Order: sequence, then C-alpha cells, then structure tokens
Amino acid sequence: MADFLSREGFDATVVCDPVQPTADRVRSELAKIVDATEAGDLSVIYLSGHGYRIPDEDGVEIDTWDEVFVCADGPIVDDWFRDRLWNTSQPASSMVVVVDACHSATSVLEAFPDLRRDRSPIVRAVRSTANYRLVLSACADEEVSLQQSPTVGSVVTNEMLGLLAEQRGRSYRELWTTLADLVPARFSAAGRPQLDTFGPDDRLVDSVAFGTTLRPI
Repeated sequence: MADFLSREGFDATVVCDPVQPTADRVRSELAKIVDATEAGDLSVIYLSGHGYRIPDEDGVEIDTWDEVFVCADGPIVDDWFRDRLWNTSQPASSMVVVVDACHSATSVLEAFPDLRRDRSPIVRAVRSTANYRLVLSACADEEVSLQQSPTVGSVVTNEMLGLLAEQRGRSYRELWTTLADLVPARFSAAGRPQLDTFGPDDRLVDSVAFGTTLRPI
C-alpha cells in the first residue's frame, strides 16, 4: 500500500513496526499525521491489522459494543479516534482513512453515533462537518475481514489494489461500491466493505481514489 501511494504522488511513510506495533506507537504516529494535516492538505491513513469488539463500558454505544483496533500490547478503542483523529483535526483539511480489519465499519467513527442507527447503505453521507473526511472500512461491525495468507496480505486490500491497477481514475464511491459486491462474491466468509463520507458536499467521495487533489467544485 505504501508503494502504491508513493507512485500516486503521496509522501508515503510506514510508521509502525509490522511485528510489534504497540498501541502507544500507533496513537503517537496517527496524532502526528493529524497535526501535520493543515488547511488545503489531503492525508491518507491506512490501518491494517486485527479488529475486535468489546462490551461498551461508558454506555454511549447504541449497539452496546466498542469496536477496537488491536495492537501488539492491547487495543485502541474507538473513543480515542473520536477524541484525537476527529475532534482535533485542522479546519479545511481533508483526510482519507482506510481500515482493513475485522469489525471495522465504525471502529474510527465514535464521533458520529447517528451512523450506527442504520448501517444498511454501503455509502453513507454526513453533511454536518466542515472538513472533508472519508472512512473506507473492510466490513460491517458484526462481520470479519479475511487475510489471504501471512505473506500475501488481506483480501480487501489486494482486491482494491487489483481494481486500481485495472482501471485508474475510479472515484472512491465507484471503487468501494464495486468492492462491496466483489469481495463477498469471491470470498463467502468475508464481510462487505463499507464507506462513510463527511463534509459539506460530495467532492471527496467523488474524487479520483487516492489522487492527491479533490474533485473541482
């Protein structure tokens, strides 16, 4: 994924040790990206690993579960993403977050509880935010994402990169809608990829997937 983003013009950096990615290290590196993404910037965050669900302890989850991203020494709960990934981001900045993990649909969406009420559409939009945000997740909260093998990688990432290699210029909406049909059809045990878009309009979701600029108004 880092090689692909580099070819697309991003200053791509692998920030975590794939063998021992500690929760503190992941949180620290994500915070650096958020703080460095200024007005007019577009950043891409790619998280791939294990996802899990744990009982909600603070009583704010409609589905009674917290979704977590599992690190080598413990989980990062979705509440942290609300407080650090969303609530401290710079005005007029844009961000694409890809979460390729089990139970990932709302793993970074604690800031938007209304999305939990109806998860039926594959593409959901929230117009209440000034910044452009896009969350591309591998599956619904109750579903799992599959790994093809320890050396080959995950189903969703591999299928996504395959589609982009076949046809560059797909929008995020087109890419993820295609993946939502393709992945369950090819891998019966895999969940269905989800997409959530935030912002005043559809510029980001209808922009070229992983391009370095937004679609013109």
